[in-house]
Amino acid sequence: MTQLTVSDLHEVIEQLRISEEYPSVAIELIKANWEQAAPLLVEALQGDIEVLLKELPAPEADNGTTDEDAEFPEFDDLLLQSAYLFGQFRHAPAYPVMLQILDLPLQIGILGDFQFEGLPRCIAACANGDASGLRTVLNDVDADESARVVAWDALLCMVAWGDLPVEAILGDLEARLGDPAESENEFLVDVLVNSAARLPVSDACLAVARKIATGARKGGGIVALKEFDAEREGFQPEGWREQLLKIECPRLEDAAAEIEPWFAEQEEDGLDEDGYDADGNWVPPEPVEQLKSDKVGRNDPCICGSGNKYKKCCGKNA
Repeated sequence: MTQLTVSDLHEVIEQLRISEEYPSVAIELIKANWEQAAPLLVEALQGDIEVLLKELPAPEADNGTTDEDAEFPEFDDLLLQSAYLFGQFRHAPAYPVMLQILDLPLQIGILGDFQFEGLPRCIAACANGDASGLRTVLNDVDADESARVVAWDALLCMVAWGDLPVEAILGDLEARLGDPAESENEFLVDVLVNSAARLPVSDACLAVARKIATGARKGGGIVALKEFDAEREGFQPEGWREQLLKIECPRLEDAAAEIEPWFAEQEEDGLDEDGYDADGNWVPPEPVEQLKSDKVGRNDPCICGSGNKYKKCCGKNA
């Protein structure tokens, strides 16, 4: 494929930001000119993150939380597509910028389903075994809870891929589960308890996780004891890594194959990502029926409050 000039590549990268349909040509041009395109793509993503951080409403002074009625600027598709491209090429220079994504208010669902379904894998691929930044986020009890979940999921990916020994994160897992300061972070604790059932943890860590599951509220956000014990019964001392790789952390090999379904999903109902039809009319979402039992439907809002569908959040492995 023809080598592009820097000017041409800037125009191609801009297509990732403004395209309403899957930009297959732009993706292939970037891949074919990767050595030239990569630093320009890093620069573009860095600029977008800086703009977004400046546009975010300031936290309330009294408790540090953000006004629920505040209007947040939307992130364009450049982040999603560049993240997958960086991940395919395991582009280490993008890692510091990818970590900056975790400074965004992910708890309000600003990145949608991508923040849990794709972002951890993309960050892990760029990390190339460097877990320091992710561990810092995970262990910061004042950090955005969803960002900490992304950091943990990325660490799991690194373990599943063999980029990081599991012993490097087991201490963090036990420390987070045993820290009383995590009592309010039900989403994070839920994810960590699930991980304790699937990893070769110590008996002490397993006991702490099981104690948390024992005290789980019926229908609440923490894994119930019955579910925890069932998960642990399926633990395979010799095959847990393969299970982790298959269920939670598939390798990121083809950016185009990862990106295209996101555009197809946006077009399924004929509405754009904001709920407007082709004529510019807003179509209100269908009301969600109240649950009549403790069972959560896979297309219902996740019980953790992340704003994502249950099947793409806490229920993705259920």
